[in-house]
Amino acid sequence: PRTMRALLDGSSRRTPLYVQQYGQTETGPITTRFYTRSLARHADGRCVGHAIPGFSRFRILGEGAGSRRRGVGEIVVRSKSLVIDYLGRPAYYAANFRQGWWRMTDVGRRSRWGCLHLHDREIDESARAESLLALEDLLLQRLPALLEVAFVPLADGTLTPLACTRDDRPLDLRAWAEATKDFPLLNPPHHCGWESLPRTATWKVRRVEARRLLQRGELPVLGREALRDAA
Repeated sequence: PRTMRALLDGSSRRTPLYVQQYGQTETGPITTRFYTRSLARHADGRCVGHAIPGFSRFRILGEGAGSRRRGVGEIVVRSKSLVIDYLGRPAYYAANFRQGWWRMTDVGRRSRWGCLHLHDREIDESARAESLLALEDLLLQRLPALLEVAFVPLADGTLTPLACTRDDRPLDLRAWAEATKDFPLLNPPHHCGWESLPRTATWKVRRVEARRLLQRGELPVLGREALRDAA
């Protein structure tokens, strides 16, 4: 949401629109939502819009199952642009395609208005928070000095924040404590450089790999002295 507002506010157009779509390479676009400047200031950043009429559909399966909140479940979709197979990996395709519906491997919920709210990838779910992505959105809004933040669930159920600051400047722990005082219990933040975070080709944090590096002590940390002084 912070980036979306910056782009809209930075436009010289009188009424710019930000178009957001949710989907995968395998499915094409599934949902769409349009944002104006005024809407972007108040809208829920986790809302990724409505299905595209005549083109796509989505359903929520297993709502509230296990430790999930009421209404939250697995997202499955139908799309006219769905791939027909994976080259040389038919078993993997079959595992994700069930009775005409494709597993997005994400969890979310359908709002009372029929739009899709994306919460997390299934593999990143945490019993400590309804949506880690929502917490990250909120923290990025509260702390402009942050360039990136990702909450990584560890094997013991705790959450470790990976935090990148602009130009690798020292992390202000007092400001961090104030910004996260209404958050679930977190481990101390791991201040790391942007380049050291494992990422996909589209700059999303590879949380499984980040967790592996973190637990093995192989994820570099920045500014130990600065962090100690700030504390």
